[in-house]
Amino acid sequence: MAVPKFKTSKSKKRKRRTHDAIAPTNLVPCGNCGWSIPMHRICPNCGHYRARGKGGARTRAVIAQDEG
Repeated sequence: MAVPKFKTSKSKKRKRRTHDAIAPTNLVPCGNCGWSIPMHRICPNCGHYRARGKGGARTRAVIAQDEG
């Protein structure tokens, strides 16, 4: 079984973990009301979802039914 011959230094360990950081969320303005919301999410202010197409914006009542 392989066993490390030397202790891994702090700098070597931290260099290896540089990609483990959490990226900040990408906020975009809502196309309907202008609130900053994460991409591909329903706006909590007006219930609008741009990718919905011709079906129209989702209303708060529909969102409440989906959650409950």
